[in-house]
Amino acid sequence: DAATLDEYGADAVLASPAPTVTQYQSAQRKGVVQDALGNWVYGWTVRDWAAVEIAAYEAAKIPERVPMASARRILVRAGITDAMVRTAIANSGMTSPQQAEALIQWEFEAYVRRDSPLVAMLKPAINKTDAEVDTMFIDAGALG
Repeated sequence: DAATLDEYGADAVLASPAPTVTQYQSAQRKGVVQDALGNWVYGWTVRDWAAVEIAAYEAAKIPERVPMASARRILVRAGITDAMVRTAIANSGMTSPQQAEALIQWEFEAYVRRDSPLVAMLKPAINKTDAEVDTMFIDAGALG
C-alpha cells in the first residue's frame, strides 16, 4: 500500500504492456524504467530471432506426414492431376519394381511423408521447389 511505500521511500512499479513484436521477434521484461508520466514501469527488450531460430520455427510448422487424401486434395487444388502423377512416376527413370512400389504408395498408402522418395521424385516433375512442397504439406496438414 502507499503508506508502506512511503515508509521505505520506495515507488510502486506498475505493469506495462509487452511491446508488439513481429513473427520473428520476442519481447522480454528487462528492469524498471520511468515512463513519460514519471511512473516506474517494467521495461521491455525486443530481440530479433537469429536465422537458425527462424529456420527451426518454420521447420516445426511442416508436418512430417499428412493423410494421402489431404495431399491429393492439395495437389488437385494446385492443378496437379492423378494422371500427371502417374506420368511422372512412369517417366521418373526408376526401375519397373521401383515404379510399381511408387504406384502402390500413391494408390494405397494412408499417409505420405514429407521425406519420402515419392515426394522427392515428384517435386521436379510437378515443377515445385522445396518451399512450395513444404507449403503444400502445411496446407494438407491443415485439412486433416
